[in-house]
Amino acid sequence: MNHEKAQSLLSEFLENRLAADQRAELKQHLAQCASCAAHLKKLQDAIRLMGSMSPVEVPADLPARIRRRARKAGLFDRRRRRSAYRMGVPFESTLVVLLATMGALIFSLLLFHGQMKTVTAPHPPAVVLAASVVQVNHLARLAWDLDGQVHIAGKEVPPGS
Repeated sequence: MNHEKAQSLLSEFLENRLAADQRAELKQHLAQCASCAAHLKKLQDAIRLMGSMSPVEVPADLPARIRRRARKAGLFDRRRRRSAYRMGVPFESTLVVLLATMGALIFSLLLFHGQMKTVTAPHPPAVVLAASVVQVNHLARLAWDLDGQVHIAGKEVPPGS
C-alpha cells in the first residue's frame, strides 16, 4: 500500500469501516511507515481531546434574544425589508435567464451523463466549540500537523499563529 492511500484510509480505520483485507494491509503499512503511524497517533489524540470536552448547552431563550437584538438593530423594519427585495431588474427577464440557464444545465447533464463521476468529500469538516484557549490551541496545532485548516469566526487562521 502506498503512503497516500494509507493516509486516506486512516479515518475509516479509526471508525472500523474498512474491509478486513484493507485493514490488514493498512496495519502492515503502519508497522513499516513511521510517518503514517505518527499521523494516526495525531488523529487519535485529536479524537480523544474532542471527546474529553464537555458539551455546551445553548440557553433556551437564545432565539428570542437574537430576535430582540435584530429588532433593536432595525433588521425587521418594513422600509428596510422592502428596499432589500428591490433588485431593479424586471421579474420576467430574470425568469427567462433563470429558465435558459436551467435548460442549458439539464441539456449538459443529459449530454455528458455517461462521462460524469460523482465526487464526495470523505468527511465533513469538524466544528468544535472549545471551553478554553488551551484546548483551542491544542486542537489548532493538531489540525496544522495533519495539514488541515483552522477557521475562527469564519476566517482562516494561519498555521503557527
